Amino acid sequence: LTMYTEYYINFNRDITEEEAEIVMALLGQTEFESFTTEAFGVKAYIQTKLIETEAIESILFSIKHLYEFELEVKALEDQNWNEKWEKDYEPVFVNEQCVIRAPFHQINPSPEFDIIVEPKMAFGTGHHETTFLVSDFLFSEKIRNKTICDAGTGSGVLSIIASKLGAKSIFAYDIDEWSYKNTMENIKINKVKGVEVKQGKVDLIKGKIFDTILANINRNILLNDVEAFSQSLNLKGRIIVSGFYSQDLPIIRDTFAKNNLILDTFRSKNNWIAAIFVKK
Repeated sequence: LTMYTEYYINFNRDITEEEAEIVMALLGQTEFESFTTEAFGVKAYIQTKLIETEAIESILFSIKHLYEFELEVKALEDQNWNEKWEKDYEPVFVNEQCVIRAPFHQINPSPEFDIIVEPKMAFGTGHHETTFLVSDFLFSEKIRNKTICDAGTGSGVLSIIASKLGAKSIFAYDIDEWSYKNTMENIKINKVKGVEVKQGKVDLIKGKIFDTILANINRNILLNDVEAFSQSLNLKGRIIVSGFYSQDLPIIRDTFAKNNLILDTFRSKNNWIAAIFVKK
């Protein structure tokens, strides 16, 4: 089983949205994959095998300088996470055309794009602002007959939407074995074709060229992988990125510009950003 560990930064009081965002941004500098905001704090989830104790303790120490909190740490197993999702998961309507839902939800009448995602630990169920923003962008992009890369695919939901919008081919990858398996499962459930899924890092796209790249990851990986993204993007190709806060947009914009990727537009939701860059 893939083991996950939950870190609960418990303020023991009502926290503001800004405080939650600061905690998530700091912890997001390591290998934490997902976060939930609780009434009194933030819960962060990380694969147990990826825990770097010294790095996490350093970040927690920096948070201690800002706020008083109690730390609660506990191990989780994947089947426990499924039970939690089934209890808490709600359908997400991206727009009037599209709903992202779990298999146990019934939507009547169902919209044109009815995306089924088996809710597991894999990031990208549509509930997070970044997945919602990129999904929404896809409906305003010209995806039909385009070659697509879905970097850090998570649950595969963006690949599924792109396929249903008529993409010519889709190459999806994720470093996480859980995400790889969940994406394969969701592709089968949604009966989409033309999606190739691999487990690994950005070097998997070396030598490949795409019309559009989707990269809903996080700030640090975007900055680290931007050169590879640019090299694998057609001239005038477009890359939709997300997974960072509004205050990170300047450094993302400037670093991407150095790699011939020019900011075209962006959207925000609850201080999260999704942006489109064009290859010049």
